Amino acid sequence: MGEIGSIPFRLCCVTAPADPSGTHSVIGRVINNYEIKSVLAEGGMGKVYLAEHPFMGRRAAIKVLRGIYLEDTSMVTRFVNEARAANAIHHPNIVEIIDVGYLPDGPPYLMMEFLEGETLQQRLTRVMRLPPPEAVRILDQAASALEAAHAAGIIHRDLKPDNLFLIPDPTTPGADRVKVVDFGIAKLEGPGLGDSVRTTGVVLGTPHYMSPEQCRGTSVDHRTDIYALGAILYQVLCGRPPFVGDAQIDVMMMHVVKIPAAPRELYPEIPAQLEAIALRALAKRPEERFASMADLRAALRQLPTTVRGLPLSTGGLTPSPVVASLSGATEPVGSRRWGLWVSLAIAVGIGVGWVSALRVGGVSADGGASPRPATTMGKLPIARSRAGVPSAPVPAAPSAPPAPTGAAAAPARPAAADKTPAAAAGTGEPAHARPSAADGESARPSKQNARRFASSAAARGRGAAARTKGRQAASDSDRNTWMNKW
Repeated sequence: MGEIGSIPFRLCCVTAPADPSGTHSVIGRVINNYEIKSVLAEGGMGKVYLAEHPFMGRRAAIKVLRGIYLEDTSMVTRFVNEARAANAIHHPNIVEIIDVGYLPDGPPYLMMEFLEGETLQQRLTRVMRLPPPEAVRILDQAASALEAAHAAGIIHRDLKPDNLFLIPDPTTPGADRVKVVDFGIAKLEGPGLGDSVRTTGVVLGTPHYMSPEQCRGTSVDHRTDIYALGAILYQVLCGRPPFVGDAQIDVMMMHVVKIPAAPRELYPEIPAQLEAIALRALAKRPEERFASMADLRAALRQLPTTVRGLPLSTGGLTPSPVVASLSGATEPVGSRRWGLWVSLAIAVGIGVGWVSALRVGGVSADGGASPRPATTMGKLPIARSRAGVPSAPVPAAPSAPPAPTGAAAAPARPAAADKTPAAAAGTGEPAHARPSAADGESARPSKQNARRFASSAAARGRGAAARTKGRQAASDSDRNTWMNKW
């Protein structure tokens, strides 16, 4: 048994082929039944290898510290901090550590779950910017992992897009799951976590994402991670970090004294609520930032659904139809319905008035002349239907059949169905129209003609009354039909 810092470990059984070059090449070695296959990545502190279990087929990533750092106690402590931190948190958004130990020839190793995907930095290199819904999901998951880390007394201190790994989410098809990696320079303050890397007076971190207090080399707390997340959100929305300079010291000075440009000055289509979250997280004074990761996540959850639903078009971010309606560009649905009903009522009223005008103005519905003289309409009683709409004038009961005259017998327009002059005369004069005495004096028929004309006049009177009654019934039926439809 051995010990790294305060973590006991078991010296694992490793089969090592001869290494004639004298370097610590581990390709082909077997560590805890995992055979090392190839190199995945290489950094300043060491290399990361791909290993595979020969029976289960499970893959793992093994990080091996460079031999030149074996005598540096702080570097060894920093190397194993990742295992210590991940073991203390147990969060689905933090990389899982499987094993930690020493190889027989000296260097320590770290065995982690194999992550198949890409880092956030690799994605931003490919697409430059992300739409707000995707940015919010990534930031919320990272904040959730760091909230758990802070509760366990662990401060990451090196958050950056390279340390946020994106893998397919097994619970949500098409979505990403964030994995926070590399707690190498984490500040460990929880009970039983041992010593962390001492950084008072020493600057550690990545300049583009370091907080002002971190750039000055002073003591930091959990709010330095909030600043770093704000810088990541800024880059995700704007395509670049808050500050860019030719030298690292220039960037660090900007973090201390310069106010970043508002994201909406660079891209006006960025939602104002998301811009406010990024700028508050980037406040120079720690007390002006979010008090905790829980507060940051609460601000993200309070974002309107219109922000979460913004799509990313070819030319940039465009508001959804819901956003357009909130800004007044789209008329509310209720007002459109009210206007439709008003228009319909006006159209029906015009139609009813037009039909009434046709009936009253002396023109029948079929285009023929009305048999009633316009001069007598004001003296006729008006009948009303059940719906209160005036119906056609009702003619008075006819008196004794008048003696027709030549002038009175001529109809205004003969009906198409009548063939004889007597029938035509019957349709041209209403029963209530009486000839004057002067007419009788000027055209007095003989006795024989008088009887023939009297009989014909009686027939004409009865026919006119029957036709008038039929037209009245048809007029009432037409109006009732209009009213029922309206």
